[in-house]
Amino acid sequence: MPLLLGCRANRMPTAPGLQVAGFSIRRHSNYETAYDFSYLTTVAWNTDPALVCTAHQHGARVVLNAGIADLTAFTEATERAVWVQRVLQKALDHCLDGINFDFEGPVPVC
Repeated sequence: MPLLLGCRANRMPTAPGLQVAGFSIRRHSNYETAYDFSYLTTVAWNTDPALVCTAHQHGARVVLNAGIADLTAFTEATERAVWVQRVLQKALDHCLDGINFDFEGPVPVC
């Protein structure tokens, strides 16, 4: 059951266009003034219900940080399946619009 009653995930745009993403790592007292939603199309990493609803009211998407600290977990099928289920459930529970994969380190060879 979603944590945000009355707040639904946004759909991806049907036509390609300018996409502007911002990364939010902390809570704000007023997301209306913290972000310029006239430009912002996607906010990443913050699952605060107030941000999710504010972004959705402006037509912006909110995506979850994939949260992968150790990429070696992806070499084991069982661990990978558990991770996928956990992250997907969190995205669904918070009415999020997707998952952001931001890998900035070396990737192990399988």
